[in-house]
Amino acid sequence: MHKSKILYWSLIVTFAILYACTGFVSFYHSISFFSLANPGWLAIILSLVFEIGQASVLFSIMLTKNKNNFLAWAVMIILTSLQVIGNIFSSFKFISESSNVDYQYFQKSILFWVDADPEMFKVIIAAIVGGILPLIALSMTALVAENIKMKDEEDRIVPDIVQPVKNIEEKESPAVNNPEKPVEDIIAANEEIVDDFSPDDVDDAFIKNPEDIEPPKN
Repeated sequence: MHKSKILYWSLIVTFAILYACTGFVSFYHSISFFSLANPGWLAIILSLVFEIGQASVLFSIMLTKNKNNFLAWAVMIILTSLQVIGNIFSSFKFISESSNVDYQYFQKSILFWVDADPEMFKVIIAAIVGGILPLIALSMTALVAENIKMKDEEDRIVPDIVQPVKNIEEKESPAVNNPEKPVEDIIAANEEIVDDFSPDDVDDAFIKNPEDIEPPKN
């Protein structure tokens, strides 16, 4: 296998694994959000639909002509927005319900310049931790699609160069087009090609100007 193909496939697999990891966490977070108005099993289905739908729409935009389609972009914005909201909600819920007070260390070390009540710090941390997950998953999906596109473009380079040469060879000899054609027909076809050339054409092909021919040396 060519080195460039190995590189492309390595990148595709790597980005796909990273997407699978971030996408699973985003999917898990969204279950809590959809559970607000749905039974548990419906929340799981909805979360899965939104996660897979987001990746599918992005693939459609990157690899097809849908990048000029308003509907595809509208669906992408809606799915991504709900995924971000769901992840922020789930992260904030976990911080509020857990007895863990580690968020205070983040507040004192990173957000020391922000003057707000503790609940606001929880919201900020939830937005940082949960809100970027769908965006990261989306970025990994885009990188997978981009590397697939580049690999396909490189695979088309060699056939595009070889095909004209193959067409010339097929035109030069009737036997190439019809390998099982009788020998008599092949000879007759080649004779027709030879008959198309007059003696003058043959002379012109080899002797542009008779005066240019040097006499033989003794």
